[in-house]
Amino acid sequence: MDRVSRFELEQERDSLAKLMPKLEKEIAKAPEGSLVTLKARGRYPQYYHYIEGDREKGKNGRYLTKKENKLVQRLAQKQYEIEVLECAKKRAKAIDVF
Repeated sequence: MDRVSRFELEQERDSLAKLMPKLEKEIAKAPEGSLVTLKARGRYPQYYHYIEGDREKGKNGRYLTKKENKLVQRLAQKQYEIEVLECAKKRAKAIDVF
């Protein structure tokens, strides 16, 4: 089993430290809300745009049409960046503990 050197961990920690602010900046620039994808009866996926607080108001999100594909892509990218940021924070914390 290969052992990871302290130097390699420090390099990874530095790259994570550079990546996290970039992700936070991109997330801040992204459109408000989140994307929900539903696959109705095995057909094409349906996309819904949820904005925080809609559920409390009794709203179920707004259906996104094919014309709004750019918004779908931006919301999907935002979700991806949020997940990558969470993983990067966990990895950085694990490296710090080590």
